[in-house]
Amino acid sequence: CPQGYSARLMANVWALFALIFLAIYTANLAAFMITREEYYDLSGVEDSRLSNPFSHSPPFRFGTIPNGATDFVMKNNFPEMHLYMKKFNRKTVKDGHLAVKSGSLDAFIYDATVLEYLVGQDDECNILTVGSWYAMTGYGIAFPKASKWIPIFNKYLMIYRENGDLERLQRFWFTGACKPGERKRSSSKPLALAQFMSAFILLGSGACISILFLVFEQVYYRYLRKGLGKLCNNSEWWNLVSLSMATSIRRTKDDKDECRSLSCKVLLSKTEMELKSAQAQIEELEERLLALNCIPIEAESIEKIDE
Repeated sequence: CPQGYSARLMANVWALFALIFLAIYTANLAAFMITREEYYDLSGVEDSRLSNPFSHSPPFRFGTIPNGATDFVMKNNFPEMHLYMKKFNRKTVKDGHLAVKSGSLDAFIYDATVLEYLVGQDDECNILTVGSWYAMTGYGIAFPKASKWIPIFNKYLMIYRENGDLERLQRFWFTGACKPGERKRSSSKPLALAQFMSAFILLGSGACISILFLVFEQVYYRYLRKGLGKLCNNSEWWNLVSLSMATSIRRTKDDKDECRSLSCKVLLSKTEMELKSAQAQIEELEERLLALNCIPIEAESIEKIDE
């Protein structure tokens, strides 16, 4: 266990950093593994992202086919949007569908029936139609004037409509394998370093504070401890402030008798070695006396004999 304040603080900060980092990594890993549904849920042609594309970052990209019915409606009713979307227009509906699929366009505006057919026939089913219809018009079939087929066509058209055959034909030919209004694009965002910045900021702040504590400890032990020991002789008073400080001040009084010079330390180590050698010789002599059944005379008995 660390003894110094700076070491203890750094150990606690490191443990807290490891805990937070592990928690953030686990949460982000779980979020990364779970796919999230992402798509632009536009309300219609009058959506704010279409009327003001620069409010979105990056600017919202959308287009249509030039010189068509949709382009004509946008030019008459939304001139500013029409001017903006000119640079994103595509030549054919298939090009617009592929542009949205590849990500070069965020949305493609065109006839709802045609778009639902393309979305329903998409092989990956990752495109969908959103928003409400605008400028709804019907489809017309041309016949020669006073044609005999008009009453027959109207008759069977009403029959198919009443029987629900028109809806079944529409679902069969237009919907396909995918559902245009229900399929949603699924994706997951990768882990970003910004999501771990709080843990690294905590670690950096703790390291800086630990360094400050370490500098303060060095200044205290080198310069302030002796002055505090002389200022207050009673080290017990410092127990109220800090037990470690009281112990360090108490040691300053004992440090006066310590050997500090190099020659003194060499002589002290030499004396200690001689003392150990003498103790080993005494133990060896005692073992020899015991082997000869001789009881060693204690120091007190020797003093009495001398008297």
